[in-house]
Amino acid sequence: MDDLVWDEVSWDEAFYCMKGQLVVLVSDIEGNTAEFTVDEGDHFWAPAGYKYTLRASGVDSINFWTMAPVLHSGWRDTGDPAGPAYSDMLSKTGKPPKKANRKRKK
Repeated sequence: MDDLVWDEVSWDEAFYCMKGQLVVLVSDIEGNTAEFTVDEGDHFWAPAGYKYTLRASGVDSINFWTMAPVLHSGWRDTGDPAGPAYSDMLSKTGKPPKKANRKRKK
């Protein structure tokens, strides 16, 4: 089997190896490459922003493969009404808000 190579731009993908073995090579924008062996029962998450190569391991495999579009980072798109304001605050300060000091009722 020839290598299957793709650049993952706007989708996160996940593999679950149900049987056998996968070999996955991951390369970043600077050309650094890491090799992962995904054995039976292992899960491999492939986030967007990397180049991926599936390479034959010599072991037949059955895999469950899913993908989903990359969502915007942060709290803005969580569906929480306070999300956009909280996201803006995080973007401006880079820190979460301090919790108010609360006194315990006796």
